[in-house]
Amino acid sequence: MKTTKAALQASKGFTLLELMIAVTILGIISAGMATFLAKIQRNYSVEDARIGIKTGAQTAINRISINLTAAKRLFQDTAGDNAYLALAQLSAPAPAALAGSKLPQINAGASMSPNVGTFVASAVGNSLFFASLDLPFIAVPAIADSAASLHTIRVDSSHFNYYYLSQSMAQSVAGDGQIMLWEWHSISVADYSQIMSWTDATLRTNLVKALFAAGYTYAWDSTQDTVNTAFYSLTAAGAISALGTAPVLSQKSAAPMIKLLTGTLGANYRYGVAPNTGASFNIPYPVPQFGTAGGKFPSGFEIVAVGSSSSRQVLIRLVLTAEGAFKGSIANQHVVVATARDIH
Repeated sequence: MKTTKAALQASKGFTLLELMIAVTILGIISAGMATFLAKIQRNYSVEDARIGIKTGAQTAINRISINLTAAKRLFQDTAGDNAYLALAQLSAPAPAALAGSKLPQINAGASMSPNVGTFVASAVGNSLFFASLDLPFIAVPAIADSAASLHTIRVDSSHFNYYYLSQSMAQSVAGDGQIMLWEWHSISVADYSQIMSWTDATLRTNLVKALFAAGYTYAWDSTQDTVNTAFYSLTAAGAISALGTAPVLSQKSAAPMIKLLTGTLGANYRYGVAPNTGASFNIPYPVPQFGTAGGKFPSGFEIVAVGSSSSRQVLIRLVLTAEGAFKGSIANQHVVVATARDIH
C-alpha cells in the first residue's frame, strides 16, 4: 500500500517548536495557579488567625469574669496584699510572672474611663489575685456536741486565684518572646470565723477533725489584713491553732489560658498577648490604653478596679496578636467589666 504524504506528517508527532510552546504555556499556567493558591492560603491563614485569637480572648475573659462573681476578697497593689500574693507557690508548669507585673490599686471613687478626670492611670495593673468561694460549700454531717446531739454543719471554703502574664523565649511574637496569660489556683482553706462561731468545745473539736479528714489543713480569717495573723492550722486531733508565720499557698492547678489549634484553615501562625505597641510593633489596638507603659508593663492585659467593697467593678482588657504566613501582625481586643464582692 502506498503511504500518503498526510499520513507521513501525522506519524512525526510534535515538533520542537510546538513542544516549547506547550511547555511555556504550562509554565505560565502553573505560575499563575501557584500565585493564586498562595493568595488563597494567605487569606485562609489570616482568617484562621483572626478567628483563633478572637475566640481565645473571649474565652479567657469570660472565664475570669465568671470566677470573679464568686470572689470573696480582691487583692490590690499594697504591701499587705502583695504579702498575700507572695504566699502563692508557683510550681511546674506555672512559670514566673512577666517582669514589672503588678496588681491594680482599688479606688472606690475613681473612673474607669481615661477621659474622665477621676481616672488614675497609676492604679492600673496587669494581673489579678483574689480569693473566691468554693462551690458547693462543705456540708459536714453527724458532728456531735457535748450533749451527744448530732449536727450537720455548713462551712465555707475558699481558694486563691492568680491571673498573670509570663514570657517564654521558645517562640517569637512581635520580635520578642511569646507572652502568655496564665491561670493559677491554690488549695482550698476553710472559713475560720464559721468554725469559731460554734461555742461548744466538743462540737468544734469534732468539726475540725472532720475538716482535716476531708483534706483541709488550714483555716483562713479573711478579715485579717496581715498574713501572719490570718491563717490557722487544723490537726487530726481536732485542734485549731494560730500560725505565727503564714503558710505557703500550695498550687492546686496552673495552665495557660489561651491554647489555639493553628493551621486548621491555612498555614500555622504564632500568637500571644500583645506587647506594648510602638514604632517597631504597631497594631490597630494601642497597648496600653489605660495604664502607663514602663518596660514590659502592662502588655496587652490591663486591669482597672473601682467601686465600693460590696460591689467592685473590675475592667479587664485583653489584646492578642498573631503572626504567620501573611503580611504584618493581626490583633484582637476583648474588654469586659465584671462585678466582684470584696467582703472580707
